[in-house]
Amino acid sequence: MERAIGEIFDFNGAKLQVKDTGESCFCYGCYFREPKFTCYEISRTNQTGECFRIRRTDDKNVIFVEVRSDQNKEE
Repeated sequence: MERAIGEIFDFNGAKLQVKDTGESCFCYGCYFREPKFTCYEISRTNQTGECFRIRRTDDKNVIFVEVRSDQNKEE
């Protein structure tokens, strides 16, 4: 499974958006970065999709960022 960059989806009540990280270290700022979750296990559940570019068809590293109703979705 692969979610598109910019896509917003629900994960256990949280709204998350897929963001391209460019060439930077791609885990910083991710909703699934430890200690909250073990992201490797989460990506394998098919709820989020892959984040590592070697596993994505678009060859992009992505993170999942929480979108709150009081913030701009394109930040």
